[in-house]
Order: sequence, then structure tokens, then C-alpha cells
Amino acid sequence: MKRERPKDRSGELAFKPKKPQTAPSVDEELLFPFLPEHIVTEILVRLPPKSLLRFRCLSHHHSNLIQSPNFVAAHAGHAHRNRTGLLVYANSQSGKDVVSFIPSKLEGSGGTINGLVSAFPLPFLKKKGYGVGKSTSFQCAGSFNGLVCFILDTRGYWVLWNPATDQFCFDVSQPEKNLPRNHTIAGFGYDSAASEYKSVRVSCNHGGGAQVEVLNWAERHWTEIQDESFHAIFTATEYREPHFHKPPVTTNNGRVHWMESSSGMVLSFKPHDEKFEWVSTPEASLPWSIQRSICAWKGSLAMLVQHEIQQDSLLSLWLYNDGGGGELSSSSWSTLFTISTMGPPCMPEAIWRVDAQSSFLLYINGSACNYNNGKRLKLPYVCIYRAFEFAQTLVPIPGCS
Repeated sequence: MKRERPKDRSGELAFKPKKPQTAPSVDEELLFPFLPEHIVTEILVRLPPKSLLRFRCLSHHHSNLIQSPNFVAAHAGHAHRNRTGLLVYANSQSGKDVVSFIPSKLEGSGGTINGLVSAFPLPFLKKKGYGVGKSTSFQCAGSFNGLVCFILDTRGYWVLWNPATDQFCFDVSQPEKNLPRNHTIAGFGYDSAASEYKSVRVSCNHGGGAQVEVLNWAERHWTEIQDESFHAIFTATEYREPHFHKPPVTTNNGRVHWMESSSGMVLSFKPHDEKFEWVSTPEASLPWSIQRSICAWKGSLAMLVQHEIQQDSLLSLWLYNDGGGGELSSSSWSTLFTISTMGPPCMPEAIWRVDAQSSFLLYINGSACNYNNGKRLKLPYVCIYRAFEFAQTLVPIPGCS
């Protein structure tokens, strides 16, 4: 005989069974019940892209926040101010061409940075049928806002790639004209007024004349432009083909710069109005200069100059400042430091800023030298093709979903 459960006077059960409690959903649990959302945003912008990409999977709220244009812009700004390292395209000790990132912090490195270097996979090579692990030559056209533009030498594909998110896209509209051997110069910049990323290529004809084309990455369309300021280059050089022996440098204002080897002057391209102009170099201050090379220093155009004074080989870093007005003249250059190279002249490929008191000069043979105390580091590279300041961001590729 079953025992009846006790009931109250109304006939209801005196002890109602408890309903099983369900765990709150991820969205309900992570809607920041204790912290204002702007505080959470300030915390998240300080995280590297890989961590943020994992957090996107936690909830729709997190995903929408991290992918919002305002958050992407805030995260990129913080990265450029606080987490700028060095992006290196080089031949590694294994004989393969690699693209890797060296952070700006060296704590605990013990004189070597091998454990701090992170190599990026190159997904665009596999996409276009290049053999995995094979040495593939490609030319770097520049970098801006965490995006890198490459030209694959053997096939002429232009690719825009975000190493932090692995997102990439190709322009294959005219591959036969994209081959680097058909270019005098190629570069990648940013039109801040229109928020557009643009690539530029210039094909010079022997005996005079040049074809200038600009690619708008959002539209995937090359447009030929008629720029009299660029064609005036040939008049100034008596129709001799100019030679730009160094890779381009893209600065914080989105402009692209190349150095012409014979004159030592710098050619600048403004993506906003798609015009070229010359930047005069500090020639009068450096009468005994041996070599010059342009680079970026804290996002601004800089010039490394190797020169000799009384048989002493010196290296100077000059910084360009246009005062915000855009007027380019030699009076806008100022020297930041001059050091003795203590040996035969050898031009650095880049400057690697570690902190306010410590920066390294990066050389093509894979070595780095601290210009403050002479300390040397060996990088895991046999030959460095290109190195430049870089910050990992969440900036999406224009036109890609």
C-alpha cells in the first residue's frame, strides 16, 4: 500500500518537488552584469587578435562587439601605440621563405629571441596552388594598419593579407601586367579621407613615358591615371629611367615612399588625390654620405644615412616632419641620433624599437645591434628581404565577408 504525500488544507502538496535549475546561457552569463560595457571594451582592446578571435565564439554579444567598426578601430589604435613589433620577410635557417613577427618586448629572452618569434602560415600560397613548404618568391608592396600587400613573383597575383586573422584576397584582373618585372615601382597605401586601401604600380618605358595605375581594393579595379607630376620625373632626369633600389615605405598618413638611387631623393605617392611629389633629402647637411635608405620610425618617414668624417664611419637617423601641411622640403628633416658603426659601412634594413631606451638596427644577414650599448642579437634568419614596423590588428580585408 502506497503512502500518500502530506497535503496542506487546500489539498495541495505540502512539499513541492523542486524544478531542476538550468544553467544560464552563455549570453546571459556574459552580459557584463558587474562591469560597465565601456570598461569591458577598454579591457578587450588590450588583448592580442588571437585571444579576441577565440572570445568571439563565446557569445553573439562578444562577436558583435569585437567585429564592430568602432572596436576594430580602437583596438588598432591601441596596438599601434603599445604593441608595435617588427614584421620580417626573410629566408629562414631551414631554407624556406617565411613571414614572422618579432614583438617589441624582450623580457626573459636571455640574449636570444628565437622563442619570441612567431611565424605566420601563408594561406594564400596554398590557395593558388603553390607547393606547401617550397620556397616561393614574392615581393612586398607595403603594409598599413595591420594589412600587408604582396605580389607573387612567378604568377603576378596581388594579394592583400591580414596575418593576425589569416584573412586574404587576391586581385587577378590582369595577372600578365602584375608581374614585378614589368614595374618600376609598386606600393600599397591608404586614403584616410575615403577610408580606402589602394595599391599603385608604375611601368616605365625605356626612352621616356610611364603608365601609372591605381587599384582600389574595395572595388578590385585598376584605373589608369594621368599624373603630370610623375611624368615630370623624366623631364628632370633627361628621360633617363629612374631606379628605385629599395622597397617602399608606408607611413601613418597612408602615403607611400620610394627612394631614387641616383639622385637620393624620395618619391611620395598620396592615395587621396592619387598624385606624386618629390621629397628633398637633407643633402646639404651630409656632404660625405655613402649610402642612404628610407624606413619608418614610429610611423613617420625616416632616413638612415651612412657617412664618413675623418675616416670614422657614422650612421645617422633623420626624421621627416611635414608639420601637418603636406609641404615637402629639405628643411623638414631633423636628426635623431648619430652613432659610430665600428667597422666597414653596412646599411641596416630596418630599425626595431624595443622600448624608449633600447632599439636595434636590423641587418640583412639576420643580426641585430643595439645602437645604445652595442649589444648584438642573432635572429633565426639567413637573409632578410624586408622588415618593417608592424602591429597586429583585426582590420578586415575590404570587400571580403
